[in-house]
Amino acid sequence: MRRWRVLDRGKVPEGARETVYRCDGCGREGLLPVLGTPIAQQGSGLIFEPGKYAIPALIECHYCRRSYGLEPERRAAQPAEACAS
Repeated sequence: MRRWRVLDRGKVPEGARETVYRCDGCGREGLLPVLGTPIAQQGSGLIFEPGKYAIPALIECHYCRRSYGLEPERRAAQPAEACAS
């Protein structure tokens, strides 16, 4: 399986665990590095287990080249009650 192209790692460290993430543009899946334990994907957002989590600040699909990015206030590791999108 291919990996998402990470354009800005944000708070996700090198060597972080990877999870399968589906592109809303083309529907294909790729591996995405994340901090924390994701339990579901809803649209372009990920839902995480309680604790600290982070996703890369800017990514691009290898297949269709669609980009996804976080708003500036969400680029830091978030508490569990917030939802990453």
